Amino acid sequence: MSHKHMCRIPIERLIPRYRWKCSNVLENCIHGLRGKTVIMPNATCPVSQIASKALSSIGLQVRTPIVDYKSFSVVRSYAESFVLNWKGPPLHAIVHHCSPLDLDTIESFSHTENDHERLTQITFLSPVLLTQVLSTRLSKGSRVISVASMAHRFVDDSSTSILSALQTQQRADGYNGWKALCTSNAALIAWSHEANRRIQPRRGIAFTVAQLGPSKSLLERMGAPSSIISQIIKSDEERAATLVWAVVSKELELFGEGRGGIFLENCSVQTAEPPAVRSQSGEEESFAQGTCPFVHDATLGREIWDYAQRAVR
Repeated sequence: MSHKHMCRIPIERLIPRYRWKCSNVLENCIHGLRGKTVIMPNATCPVSQIASKALSSIGLQVRTPIVDYKSFSVVRSYAESFVLNWKGPPLHAIVHHCSPLDLDTIESFSHTENDHERLTQITFLSPVLLTQVLSTRLSKGSRVISVASMAHRFVDDSSTSILSALQTQQRADGYNGWKALCTSNAALIAWSHEANRRIQPRRGIAFTVAQLGPSKSLLERMGAPSSIISQIIKSDEERAATLVWAVVSKELELFGEGRGGIFLENCSVQTAEPPAVRSQSGEEESFAQGTCPFVHDATLGREIWDYAQRAVR
């Protein structure tokens, strides 16, 4: 990534929806959402809270349970209890958006009670388990939205390296917290795409991944200069907009019943390796958007799916 030509003109001119807020999103949402339920576990950070408030404002019932993602037994217990006691209509959406991790503390290695590396379980395996158990309360038109970090763009581009990294990060020797974060996010995206391939045609449930915008700590980790960070950093309200858009956007219904298997960013659908945004002089003017092509690979998806199935048993 080159910083030389980044943001020479205002980023909202380069990416029209970059500065959208929740109010912009709610102007064009799906009809008939009032009374339907959205589950957003561990929604304790400001972005999740803003998104929850916006969704509630249009009549959605937003549940934000605190579920310890470091424990499969706790995740399974919550989900099974919900399935057993739920008397309402099918869920409209499950949103996996954990509170942001402190990049300054991820280097410390620790195992969960399930003998998995902490970051891998929190950001990847527990969302998979929760989705599996709650899936009986999803129906045609439901959405499963996983929030992933742009850190996934910094992993090696092959299924072998991702699977190897997932296994390597389970051991204290050779552990790299930054690599564990990048790998678990890439695995979550690959799993989501594979879930959509397997489940959407049969049940009409859409699995998508959303990237809400870079955090300041992540941009600093990537080496972006402060002058660039100040131009491209989003407010919590702007970051929440893409999350709300993923849950209620009518645009996602224009491509068939509950379009899924896609990557959402800046309140729009992004392709793998989208073309660079350029100025009139032809120079690249924006930082990378979209997702890495290899996370869409069907072979990787199947391998990550199998890995997750074994891990959460």
